[in-house]
Amino acid sequence: MSNVPQFRRATILSACDLIAEHHAMYTHAAFDGFVLEIGAESAVPTGTNQGTIAEKANTLKKHLIANPSARTPDGEFMSDAVVHKAASLPFSYQESKFVRALAADSFTVTEGGMIRRMLPNVADLPSADDEVHALLGNSDLLWPRDILTMPSSSTARGSGNPRTASCARFLKTSSMKPLLCSIPVMPRRPPREIHAANCSQA
Repeated sequence: MSNVPQFRRATILSACDLIAEHHAMYTHAAFDGFVLEIGAESAVPTGTNQGTIAEKANTLKKHLIANPSARTPDGEFMSDAVVHKAASLPFSYQESKFVRALAADSFTVTEGGMIRRMLPNVADLPSADDEVHALLGNSDLLWPRDILTMPSSSTARGSGNPRTASCARFLKTSSMKPLLCSIPVMPRRPPREIHAANCSQA
């Protein structure tokens, strides 16, 4: 379980709006039931005579922003529970405001209402060689270096092997740098020297 909430203010506010406006939640019984489910009844009044659903949603927003560490009875961050509830509503993936807010947090919502972390934007990978490229090149590790370069251009064209792309993302993580730094650098031999060595062994 996460030690910090996963979503920013804008995503939380958008989720509250989606819940309050969605046809599946637009009754006092449904909205109040959700308030009770996440354990926010002490902050958000329930009942048909306690204001409109929009007013209750605004009260919930204020509570979540003022209390970012508030948790549900199950121990989940209350703000995370609200965002996941919004995502679970039918056709939430078509709600542009909610989808944009999730994307800003590096998440996306599936048609099945599940929140998934977005993959890195591989379109930005084929810039100049980074530190890992340099380390691999200096160590004559051409295959891993090529793996880093090929998926980015292939993915940009809509092709490429997903497994190769995953390998590239792994190699580019900072955790790989200490390992690469420990590889001894072997000097390259000129092509003629290599050819001569092969001929002498024949």
